[in-house]
Amino acid sequence: MMMKPSDTKDAVSALELAAKKTNQYLKGAISGEGTLSAKLTVSREIRSLDQLGEFVMTRRKAKKLTQQEFADLAGVGRRFVSELESGKPTAEIGKVLKVLNALGIDLIVKDR
Repeated sequence: MMMKPSDTKDAVSALELAAKKTNQYLKGAISGEGTLSAKLTVSREIRSLDQLGEFVMTRRKAKKLTQQEFADLAGVGRRFVSELESGKPTAEIGKVLKVLNALGIDLIVKDR
């Protein structure tokens, strides 16, 4: 069976729309703003507090929260959020865990 040019055009349009919606969903899932019931699990290897701070800042900004708004949500001070995002090497682990919990991030420790 041979497709008509209009059928081909409709099929291409449908595929382009599906690709666009998939891309939007993946961007939302990565930023924590996904609207579909399934979430994409994002994992990143963190080997320094600078990397952890950058990750926290990226996720906070994706949620469109100021440092103060996020600090209030996490139950820590704004200064702590600022210092953590800057990679402060002496960040208190209990507060770090509160921040990660507020962002919906699990800390997983594994052997290398």
